[in-house]
Amino acid sequence: LTQAGFRFQVLSDGTLVQSWPLVPSASEEFNPKPLLGLGVEPSAAFLPGSKADEEISRSILRSGIVCRTLLSGRVEVLHPDGTFAWRNPTEEELEGRVQALKKVGGAQLDTVVTMMQVYQSGFLRLASNTPAALEAGLPGHWLVTRLDGTRVGRAPCPQLPE
Repeated sequence: LTQAGFRFQVLSDGTLVQSWPLVPSASEEFNPKPLLGLGVEPSAAFLPGSKADEEISRSILRSGIVCRTLLSGRVEVLHPDGTFAWRNPTEEELEGRVQALKKVGGAQLDTVVTMMQVYQSGFLRLASNTPAALEAGLPGHWLVTRLDGTRVGRAPCPQLPE
């Protein structure tokens, strides 16, 4: 544990885990207004993976794979061969983040609460049929981008009616 509150752990398999403290941020709060002139929807400024979604943990595996966890619960996996995979949290997982951050408070709680409001507003359901929404990743679904640029989505398949 460093003086700034960063925690470093080296696990028995050689994995290095770096965690940031969940404390009220002393830095300037994220302001989405500059993004609005760039054609970004106001709600898009508070989606998982956006600039507001801070990295809170990073694991570097012995194999060279880097796993990042963001404030929203989004998981990003970077492979040494250039493959990049990510999964956005479900609404239930994001609600769990809100409950956990209520104990700490601060700007991070405000950011996650705003993300939760975007999820609950129906913004994702309305946009989920658009190519841009599918490219960004639907909640609970894995997206994988290979080195050649091909993108593959992975999602649970619902049971078909008989």
